Amino acid sequence: MTMVILAGIGAAAAGTAVSVRWMKKREMWTKTTGTILVLYNLIVCIAGVWLMYQYGYHPLKITRYLVLLEALILIAIEDRKYQIISNRILAAMALVRMALLAGEIACFPAYWNMILWSAFIGFAVGGGIFLLAFLLSRGGIGMGDVKLMAVQGFYLGSQTMISSLVLTMVFTIITGLSLVAVKKASLKAELPFGPFVAAGTAVTLLLGF
Repeated sequence: MTMVILAGIGAAAAGTAVSVRWMKKREMWTKTTGTILVLYNLIVCIAGVWLMYQYGYHPLKITRYLVLLEALILIAIEDRKYQIISNRILAAMALVRMALLAGEIACFPAYWNMILWSAFIGFAVGGGIFLLAFLLSRGGIGMGDVKLMAVQGFYLGSQTMISSLVLTMVFTIITGLSLVAVKKASLKAELPFGPFVAAGTAVTLLLGF
């Protein structure tokens, strides 16, 4: 158990170091964002590694989820500040996922087709749902959101992707209605989607949905 906790601390330290460098490069580093990042990584990495170990996840699966969660907090902070979702982060996420996918197939060659189908169906489900929303919303949904959900589905697979999406939409709706209730936003206000994706995905993975 000590090794599991140490692995979580190591993941938190590594994720924080990489994220801090990116945030400073993009001029997103402040005391507030730094505090959010550190607290998020401590919770997600330490608690996440321990919980995922209890769920019996393979180390590659744990790594995949941690990479996703670390990327999502960067996307959340950047989307909150600049209202954009970085193509560079999404491209890096896709490349890492393909490497992990190859590793998973190498570890479980008998299930290579199931592993591939899960990843690519997740990609199609996440991207497809939001592409449809993009076409119907007339600007309410951006292409960055479409690409983000496609890459997220690539990491999660279709079933977990749906669970994450449900929680993400619940958080979005509750926040939006709360802001309207306290007169901080109107019904037509556009909220950055990245923070809600990060929150919904983190809760989904930590609870093992």
